Amino acid sequence: MRSPSSSKDDLQRVVAYQNTAGAAFESTFWQMARHVVNHSSYHRGQVATLLRQLGHRPPATDLIAFFRETESPTARD
Repeated sequence: MRSPSSSKDDLQRVVAYQNTAGAAFESTFWQMARHVVNHSSYHRGQVATLLRQLGHRPPATDLIAFFRETESPTARD
């Protein structure tokens, strides 16, 4: 089992990668994780907009709404 300090160190780990155009970048793991969450929010908004334009009512896109629908408020890990 990892100690809490090693988890914090993992978040600060620098990851080298290339974008789809081939440009090289380096970012910390925590920055990349935040980007993934933020970017997925962007796409959920796009899908909701498209559904509305097609005359449909999109489902709730907030994470808290998902938890309310799928978990008991007293559920614990």
